Amino acid sequence: MHSARREANLERKEDTRDLIGRAEGIIMSLEHVTDKAFHMLRDASQRLNVKLTTIAQHVNDLGQLPE
Repeated sequence: MHSARREANLERKEDTRDLIGRAEGIIMSLEHVTDKAFHMLRDASQRLNVKLTTIAQHVNDLGQLPE
């Protein structure tokens, strides 16, 4: 049971990393930035008081940072 839960956690972490990575790529493309994309995600998360993964999902779904 412990190993199944651990494996599920690892999969969730990998999915989260991929989601954030795709959002970074979208921001890099839209905003013509490279090293600032993650900071832009993080800043939006903090400003709106929303989890980073929620911001990343929004970017993936709508192709833009939330206002």
